[in-house]
Amino acid sequence: KGSKRDLILVMAGGSGQLSDFQQWIASLAAPHFDRYVFAILSAPTWSPKQAREFVWVTDDVKRKYKAEFSVEEYADSVARELKSNPTLALGDAYIFAWSSGGPAAYKTVLRQNSPFSGAYILSSVFKPKRLDTKHAKGKRFVIEQGLEDQVTAFRFAQDAAATIQKKGGETKLESFKGGHGFSMPDPHASFSRALKWLSRPKDKD
Repeated sequence: KGSKRDLILVMAGGSGQLSDFQQWIASLAAPHFDRYVFAILSAPTWSPKQAREFVWVTDDVKRKYKAEFSVEEYADSVARELKSNPTLALGDAYIFAWSSGGPAAYKTVLRQNSPFSGAYILSSVFKPKRLDTKHAKGKRFVIEQGLEDQVTAFRFAQDAAATIQKKGGETKLESFKGGHGFSMPDPHASFSRALKWLSRPKDKD
């Protein structure tokens, strides 16, 4: 890849709002600015009802919530605009998402002609019936989950890893003794490992 940096697009959990997580994401990302460009999305709010029920509006519920655009369209436009900027010299694009951002990340990556090569997904559910898993081939996913998580069960991470791998994708399932979200022993170390595995050369295991 030479001097190229990869793009990491962030879909936050919880409210999905940049303002709630900007400082935390900055602390995770700061050691990696020489290797990656980070773009943090905020989940668009189309109505109070939508914000309560479905944080990241994907294409399958776009009409229900009368959204002007879906998260897939949003993510694609950001990735393509940044990758078209010659001064950034970007290589591959990945998504980092946790909790409520996870389902949107799976849907955004697992589509035909997606500009994203994979994702690091932490503490999230996995709903294969909402996904086009036939497009998993060639994609990479790091899926991490706390064994004591009372919000999203570990079985979701196991199912995601098995399903994606069966469809031809590469998966790395990570577990830790802890609960939901960033309750692992060292979030910064987990983040670094995930990025390194996602962006490793294609001919290396």
